[in-house]
Formats: sequence, structure tokens, C-alpha cells
Amino acid sequence: MGYIEQSLGENEKLHYRGHFHWLRKAAGWAVLAMFLVGALVAFGNEQAPLALILCALGFILFFIAMYPVWSQQVVVTNERLIRRRGLIGRSTEELRLNSIEEVRVEQGVIGRLMDFGRVLVTGTGERSIRLPILADPVGLRQNLQDAQADVIGSRRKTGVAA
Repeated sequence: MGYIEQSLGENEKLHYRGHFHWLRKAAGWAVLAMFLVGALVAFGNEQAPLALILCALGFILFFIAMYPVWSQQVVVTNERLIRRRGLIGRSTEELRLNSIEEVRVEQGVIGRLMDFGRVLVTGTGERSIRLPILADPVGLRQNLQDAQADVIGSRRKTGVAA
């Protein structure tokens, strides 16, 4: 069970889980594959030290490319937006849905064509969370807005001020 599942409140339910675009993962795997092919060629040419260096470099670059994918989670629940970072150490940013004032999607031309981009969520005061580049940023924004509407609707039903 991950941090997100452990931190959910008693009546809190997961609405949406953000994920990285497949290009981010493919880039890491492509770098690893290129360096391993280079290592095989070097090893075939009896250059074992170069092959070892290329293997090590390939794995280091693969880890650097994949670390954000492995170490970050973005989740929308029926009560809050949560961003968790870190594999061993942990850093979290959270915004309650009723304190979100603005949700902005940043996408360039390639991002629009390939469906990835960054979401910037601004809360009351000066609090804001700039999310990493994710797949389907418009879907994330829609889920945030739907969850916000659910919070406002449930408060109106119970007579609690929003």
C-alpha cells in the first residue's frame, strides 16, 4: 500500500490518478537500449572496458530519466489534490478542493498533439502547486472541476457553507 492509499481519510475516495506520458518512459528505455547496443558492439570488438563504461552510463541515464516517473504521484480525491515526490524521503503538497481558485493547463503545440502538458493549480492566498508534465492534463483539470462540483453539491445538501 502506497503513501496515497495510507493517507486517505475515512470517507475519502480516489477520483483520478495522474500518470506520465508514454513518451517519457519510452525515452528512458530508448536511451538504455542505445547504450546497451553500443556496449554489445564494443564488447564484440574486444573493447570490454568501453563496453562496461557504456553499460554503466546507460543505466545511470535510464535511472535519471525514469526517476520522476517512479518517484511522483498526482492524485485527485473527493476532498483534495495530492502530489507526492520521493522514493525514500517524501515530500507532499496538498490542496483542499474547496480552496482551489484556478486550474491552468500549459500545453505547447507538441503537447496538444501528443496530449501531454503541465497543470498549475492555484489555491486561496498565494498557495499553488505546479504539477510535472503529465499525460491528459485536460482530463486532470476536468476531474478536479468535477470533484470540486461534488464537494460544493454535497455541502449544499447538508446545509454547510462552502
